Amino acid sequence: QRTHRPPNPLPVVAMVVLRVGILGCANISSKAVRAIALADGGAVRVVAVASRDPAKGRAFLAQCNLAADAVRVTTYQELADASDVDALYVPLPTTLHAEWVARAAARGKHVLCEKPLAVTREEARAMLAACRAAGVLFMDGTMFMHHDRTRRLADALAQGQIGDVRKVTASFCFNGGEDFLRNNIRVKGDADRLGALGDLGWYCAKVSTRAPPQSPPTSRRARC
Repeated sequence: QRTHRPPNPLPVVAMVVLRVGILGCANISSKAVRAIALADGGAVRVVAVASRDPAKGRAFLAQCNLAADAVRVTTYQELADASDVDALYVPLPTTLHAEWVARAAARGKHVLCEKPLAVTREEARAMLAACRAAGVLFMDGTMFMHHDRTRRLADALAQGQIGDVRKVTASFCFNGGEDFLRNNIRVKGDADRLGALGDLGWYCAKVSTRAPPQSPPTSRRARC
């Protein structure tokens, strides 16, 4: 008598979750949390938020609809040291990037760092060197570089659909209002010495890097 054996069941593959810590409760951090929540099938998850003020950290959890029993509030150093965190998002003032990127890398954590990356070129190079030495990934937080529209633009340039690119002119402006001029970090030299030029100009500089690889920019100028 012939028996029919059921097919072998498919192997169960455990999903690897990237556990992210948010290093600071800046306004831009809430956008990062929303983006993480949209990641494929929960493959990326916020597990901790660091704040110098625990009450502010708890308020941030409530603002972002993060469950207090699933996401904890820590100090900056506790988050850098946490063994259950794989990567850090760093939205701190630019003057603090070099210190905390180096600390995160030394503890084996991948880094997503807000722009502008650093106050000086030397600081930026030191941050990259620290991540390379630790074998961790480093990325700046410039979302539009990964947008489909940007990819299509890069393809059109590479295929010569627009012709030879001889000059790229870009501008980024908005009316910040009185509150912006009084309180925003971009007007506080002790926290962000590069100001609006470093923050908004970052986008303009990045656009120029979309030129075809065979004709990279030979010079750049900026004004604010």
